[in-house]
Amino acid sequence: MSASLDMALNTINEFFDTYPALDGQITCRLCNTLEEIYGNQLENEVFGKIKATYHPARGEVIIPLAYVRDNDDLERSLRHEAIGHFGINTFIADEKRRILSTIIDARDQPGINKIWDLVEENYPDLPLLMKAEEVFAYSCEAINPAKSIDQNQGNRVLRETCTEKTRPMQLQDLIAITELVADGLRDRSRTQQIFPATDHDQFRIETKSPIIELGGQRYAVIHADDLVQQNRRSIMGKVLAVEPDAVYTKFGKDAEGRNQLVAHHPAKLDVIPTLGSFASINYGADGLGKLVTKTRGHGLDQQIER
Repeated sequence: MSASLDMALNTINEFFDTYPALDGQITCRLCNTLEEIYGNQLENEVFGKIKATYHPARGEVIIPLAYVRDNDDLERSLRHEAIGHFGINTFIADEKRRILSTIIDARDQPGINKIWDLVEENYPDLPLLMKAEEVFAYSCEAINPAKSIDQNQGNRVLRETCTEKTRPMQLQDLIAITELVADGLRDRSRTQQIFPATDHDQFRIETKSPIIELGGQRYAVIHADDLVQQNRRSIMGKVLAVEPDAVYTKFGKDAEGRNQLVAHHPAKLDVIPTLGSFASINYGADGLGKLVTKTRGHGLDQQIER
């Protein structure tokens, strides 16, 4: 283990020298095997497969040296955990949600679909947003630290694909966003913005609900993706607006007594509900929604899933 330890320490020191913004924000903990850290908490079949783990609540990367093949293998793990999982939390919560939602929307795009296949194979039971973050982290593994990065290009891609959504995300766009994060960690312009209280809180992305006005009434908006992540997979309510980028359904009141709407992404719905109708939308584990309508026949309520 001593030779591997020397190699690992040198590689980690060089990595932190390359990305100095990480210093003081995360730490690396070396062990021989994961059993030393987790005991029997993990299933036996995962031992030897996991190259590293990241605990966002305490900002710690754990590296089991017995599973590190060589220097390149360790560097990829560091990019995955530090630039990927830590780096995604250098965006504010709403930005992070938009990035992950865009990655979900782009799952069938050439190149990105291959990364999704890898994540689905290795993490079949993860919630959809967690899988999207794994796609982001896997994409970070290919970052070339010697490459000159144009942050203006990265910010433009981020705006076009994740904020304005003027076009679908392509593989080169995802790479540009990961490089934007890496370059910010290199020049110290990026710092942590999301501070999960537990290792899973980062995926319960809570943002201040935006307010929109429909028909003279003000509503707080909740995104359907956020409800699905809270296992609220069946969402019912009157359809108050159908717009190119969102279908809005009524959703009761929040804790402050404000009327609420749920914003559904049209691309994730199998059928666009009719304006003014009462819609029941059931979301699956894939994050896609199916419209369920109620009809009356033979004196019985019948549910039809389209």
